[in-house]
Amino acid sequence: MGISESRITTVGYGDEYILNDCRGTKKCTEEQHQVNRRVEVKILSVE
Repeated sequence: MGISESRITTVGYGDEYILNDCRGTKKCTEEQHQVNRRVEVKILSVE
């Protein structure tokens, strides 16, 4: 869509940066798990 592929970086963190206490074997609701299923976009520079 007009952005060079070389200018985009993706990183997956898994359980490393969760927003709530739903990790490991702890029982959580689907809604609680959905809080951690997210995409964060950081714009580092505008040319």
